[in-house]
Amino acid sequence: KIQEYPVMKGYVFYRGLLYLPVIIYEYFTADAYTKSVFVRIWSTVIKSYGLYSIYKAWFNKNKRSIKAIVVSNDHVYNFRAFYMAANSLGVKTIYIPHSSVTNHFPCLEFTAAFLDGKDMLNIYQNKGRSSTKIFLSGPYRYFRDIGTTIPIKDKTLSVGLCIKTRDNLDDYIDYISKLLTIENAEIILRPHPSEKRSLQKLILDKRISLSDATSESSLQFLDRVKLLISGSSNILLECLLKDTYPIFFDSFGNGWDNYSFVENGIVEKMYTDFDNIVTFIKESEREIEKNFMKLKQNIGHYIDLPPNNIDAHLGVRDTISEIIEDKIEYTYFKQKNNDKLVYVYK
Repeated sequence: KIQEYPVMKGYVFYRGLLYLPVIIYEYFTADAYTKSVFVRIWSTVIKSYGLYSIYKAWFNKNKRSIKAIVVSNDHVYNFRAFYMAANSLGVKTIYIPHSSVTNHFPCLEFTAAFLDGKDMLNIYQNKGRSSTKIFLSGPYRYFRDIGTTIPIKDKTLSVGLCIKTRDNLDDYIDYISKLLTIENAEIILRPHPSEKRSLQKLILDKRISLSDATSESSLQFLDRVKLLISGSSNILLECLLKDTYPIFFDSFGNGWDNYSFVENGIVEKMYTDFDNIVTFIKESEREIEKNFMKLKQNIGHYIDLPPNNIDAHLGVRDTISEIIEDKIEYTYFKQKNNDKLVYVYK
């Protein structure tokens, strides 16, 4: 339904201009850093207010039929406009993150949030006071896809290579050529779901194939690879769920480890030279399985995995229903329903 509402770029900007007095006031009362952000992305700020106005009108029009919304992103401006509009009209907002979070994320502003584990909880708690009810539910987005996992020792030598939309494809021709020097290695390219470019020029050999991120989930993809090469991305953490060895490649050379994966032992190191990655794979294939088990022990810092994914999935679903119907009783640092393994914090 939301797609049926008129959200053409020009219309959004026009609606945002109606908030210009508010925007000007916010600018002049902001700190120096916030002012610099205003100047840098002023058009996005105006569009944010425009979307907020449009979404608010949409919620008003449909308020009898909408009791709650579920969002997976808390920091991109169009998502924020959406759930802020819902909040302003008393529509319940549920947050189930689509990925790990970083220290750059904002404070939680939802009715309830279902978080992956202690790392995510600590990051959000450090943002200050929030009225959001926080449930340590584990990674709800994975519960139906985790399934059975092929042990790393039983996987053939297959290397996954992630490609981001900002990556230079010519560089990847060079990377792939180097991977092809690894004897008997199958190479599966995994472009970002938002990738629009044709990647056919990267198919240099019959050993190379593409994973369609729009139809194959990341966990399904990881079932097919023994090693994964990626930049700073949550998929490195997902590797530990699916017995895939994660290799952190900083292709831009900026040293950014957004999720602190090196510090917290999710990956062994950050590589800046692709040649070193190829050498490591060629010389350390036998050690990879042993090293992987050491890395896997550190996953608990980021993810609380329930012993039964089906029960946990149902527990989250039932809890959301109780929140919508105002039937839930919040308990401070207590376990809700012993069989559901869903924790709630006030």
